Amino acid sequence: MSDRTVGKKYHASKHFYHFIRPGAVRIEATSSDEDVTALGFEHAAHNTKTFIFINTKKEEVAVRLNMAEGSAEEFEMFVSSATLNCASQGTIAANELYLLPARSIVTLHSGGSKLEND
Repeated sequence: MSDRTVGKKYHASKHFYHFIRPGAVRIEATSSDEDVTALGFEHAAHNTKTFIFINTKKEEVAVRLNMAEGSAEEFEMFVSSATLNCASQGTIAANELYLLPARSIVTLHSGGSKLEND
């Protein structure tokens, strides 16, 4: 932050502190692309699942979240990129193919409710 203005690092960090709450545990998440980091978290008490993808490539990458039977079927998608700052991009199905923008962080969040305050 500079004075009261937030920068890109704030919005990148928000993908973690805003959606991954204390008590969440890591769950398996992998990527077949070496330039895309995949992280998964589950919070049983809040009934939430959160997946974070970090695309370090200079071009967009198509990904698909493969969920186990009985898992959440829809996720709200949040994107930080050169032009977006942890912005909601609507709801997507877990098995839907979607694009990670170039050099971006994408969060998929399901269940429970997100924090109302930043």
